[in-house]
Amino acid sequence: MAEAILFEKPKIHLIGALRDIEDNLGVGSDVFSGIGATGCFNEKSSYELLEEHKKVLISGEGQNAHKKIDKVLDESAGRAHGSVSDQTEFVFSLENVTRATTLQLCLPEYLSHLQQSLRRATADRGFYVTETLRESSFFEETKEAIFDGFASYIKWSEADKEEDK
Repeated sequence: MAEAILFEKPKIHLIGALRDIEDNLGVGSDVFSGIGATGCFNEKSSYELLEEHKKVLISGEGQNAHKKIDKVLDESAGRAHGSVSDQTEFVFSLENVTRATTLQLCLPEYLSHLQQSLRRATADRGFYVTETLRESSFFEETKEAIFDGFASYIKWSEADKEEDK
């Protein structure tokens, strides 16, 4: 496990503001929904996934890229995860924000959201600590607690994998 502390400021990308229209690459609301769903089960952010998707489209492999999106939508919405299909007005990708922040953003019932599963994120990426906490007298204690938490999570995950065999 990397003992990295992320000092990057939060990033917010507006990755889509469409409704049933497509841009010149064929990226429409279905792609934004599919990218959002993919981001829930991938360590990469939905913004990074969208950029990769666009590169594939530019390379001429658009048919395969759209098939992948269709499959994700079938697997998500087809399994009663209807919120995946709601991501068609404004789609934001947020990076380097705390889990507490994302949980607050998911609270309003009038908003739809897709959130990366913690089962897909790894501790190798590190963790974000606010500037205020980094400068406080609690920083070393907090850092130790976070590293202990990551170590416990890895231990429990490996034990769970062993039980599945």
